[in-house]
Formats: sequence, C-alpha cells, structure tokens
Amino acid sequence: MGYLLDRAAACADVISIHSQDYADHSDYLRPHLDKVVAIYPPVEIPRPDRDAVVAWREELGLNGAKLVGFAGRFVEEKGFDYLMKAIPLVLERMPGCKFAYAGDPNVVYERFFQQCMDLFEPCRGHVTMLGLIRDQQKLANFYAMCDVFCVPSRTDCFPSVQIEALLCGTPLVTADIPGARQVVKATGMGLLVAPRDERALADGLVQVLSDRAAYVKPYEEIRATFNPDASVEAYERLLQSMAS
Repeated sequence: MGYLLDRAAACADVISIHSQDYADHSDYLRPHLDKVVAIYPPVEIPRPDRDAVVAWREELGLNGAKLVGFAGRFVEEKGFDYLMKAIPLVLERMPGCKFAYAGDPNVVYERFFQQCMDLFEPCRGHVTMLGLIRDQQKLANFYAMCDVFCVPSRTDCFPSVQIEALLCGTPLVTADIPGARQVVKATGMGLLVAPRDERALADGLVQVLSDRAAYVKPYEEIRATFNPDASVEAYERLLQSMAS
C-alpha cells in the first residue's frame, strides 16, 4: 500500500488537501509540496433548532449540566482514550459535567472501543451514547446541545466535525497537532492543548467550560472563513487550470 501511495503522489500533477499545515508536517506529502494545493472543505450543516435542542437535553436528563461533545469513528487515531482518562480529572473540578458521544463505537475494522473498556467503565455514568446520527438537522442540534466539542486526536488531517461544531455555535478543545489545529488557529473559537496528554486535555476543557463566552465567535465570522462557495470556486479554478 505504501508503494502504491508513493507512486500515486509521484504521478499526480496536483495533490489537493484541506490543510497546508498537515502537508508541511507529513512525511508522505513533504517530498511533493510543490504539487500541494490546500483548499478548505465545503462544509454545509443546517442551523440548529433551538427549541429541539432544549427538548433533547431535557429528554436525556442533561438540563443544567455542562456538556462536552465528541464524535466520529471510535478508532485509535481519534484519541478518545485520552478523553476517557481526562474525564475523571474534569469531574474532580466540575462534578456535574457530562459527556455525549455521537457515533458507532463498534466499527468493524478496529476494536479500539473494546480495548478501552477499562477506561470507559468507571465513567460510563457520565457519558451519554447517542449512536450514529445520520440526520443533518439532528446532528446540528447535537453540536448546539454541547457546551464544548472535543477533538483529542493522535493524528488527523482536517476533521470537518470542527467546522460543523463552530457553525452550530460550539467552541472547540482540540489537540495541537498538524491539520487538526488549523480550525482553531483560523478562527480563535476554541483552545489548543498538548496532544496525547489527558491532564492538558482536562485543563483545556475546564478552561473553556468555565469561560465559554470568551471563545464563542459570531456565525457570520465562521462562515466567512469556511465558505462552501469559496471552496467550490477554488476547486473549479484548480480543475480549469489543469484542463488548460
């Protein structure tokens, strides 16, 4: 597989990627930086239904609680084990804090959730498992329901869930790694923390939860930075330049 990827990169005229930061730090892409074109992904998500958000929180028994959201494939790359380790540290300082996971932990190609059961069981009572959310409106309501959205990844090229969360008004706490850190750096709507460090992650979550308003930016400002029309136009210009 490595050989095929190297040959594909060598043969390509252009390599499109979402983050120049990731390319600059990628052993795979670094030899081909002259071909790399970074274009933000064209992310679309509905505006949250605020009444539905309030009703969902009440249905889940989360009214009045500080809520940390996380989502995605439950695989080693995503670093959810560090979040499981951070949860008791957050609860020491915020005993009523809750956590909500959107996704299917039982991915068929990696049994990482099962490997993390020793970490998960002690904090199970503080984690609401919502399952995989396919409906876009409900996904937007999930992000809006959370006070902060957490991305503790070991590696990540450019998790679009971060843009979705920001567009729904929810600030981030993200591991300071190439690619994943780009959204916080571009918007200032969140906090970067040391990667693979549960104490730094817990400190970051407590900091944002304690002063959430300081990290929230206007919707129009986020949409101006991550504009799907601008992304599509950038892809069109790239394809036109190649065709000519």
